[in-house]
Amino acid sequence: MKRLFFGFEVIAPWKEKFPEGRLLDKEHRHMTLCFLGNVPFESIEPKLKGIPSLQLGMVGVFDEMLFLPVAALHAKTFGTHDPISDYQKKLASYLGMKDERPFLPHVTLARLPLDKKAWEEVFSPLPFMIPRLHLYESLGNLKYDPIWTMDFILPFEEFEHVADIAFHIRGKTFDELFIHAQLALAFKFPNLLHYLSRKSVGSIDEIVMAMGEIVTRADIAEGCPFKAVSYHGKMHKIEDGIMHWEMIVDV
Repeated sequence: MKRLFFGFEVIAPWKEKFPEGRLLDKEHRHMTLCFLGNVPFESIEPKLKGIPSLQLGMVGVFDEMLFLPVAALHAKTFGTHDPISDYQKKLASYLGMKDERPFLPHVTLARLPLDKKAWEEVFSPLPFMIPRLHLYESLGNLKYDPIWTMDFILPFEEFEHVADIAFHIRGKTFDELFIHAQLALAFKFPNLLHYLSRKSVGSIDEIVMAMGEIVTRADIAEGCPFKAVSYHGKMHKIEDGIMHWEMIVDV
């Protein structure tokens, strides 16, 4: 028997220090989707081949501190619907699970005992990325071991570039590329989240111009480590209609 649940792995530019609490290590922070309870792995294994796929990973912003009573971060995505909740419903339906309570997308940082006021004071928004789905085994003592994994195409990832910062940005539309580009830079400079833009774009040139406006506003308001996004990044298309842009950032 194993204590199992499906959950998203979540990565973020985590803060190095937090108030007192039973803190989860970075590698164990996750977003629970469907809790299975104490079950034999053999009863779940046949279903793994049919788990609903998610072609492209997700990005979003931790926009609020929650106390459930654990200290947790609320996860907010972009768009008119919530893709995290949509996927959770699809997964629960596939597994034949009924929704006993509303799904709340969040990541737990620490468990009791907690100083609620201290945690509220240190909160600031952070970007996050969901790179893969795991079937986790809960081992106790805030430890969670992935025993099965489904990888997604990454919305963005940094790569080495002479003298500058560079990212592979991926998306199905130009608007999605624009959001992923902003979140990529926010991983380097989280305060950029205060200047996020939701404007619609129709080309890479429009994305570059809009990114320039965001960087300029941030630099005027508080200083920004980026100078501009270059027009020289290459544009590609990869399988299944996902666009791939090499974003070069002047620093």
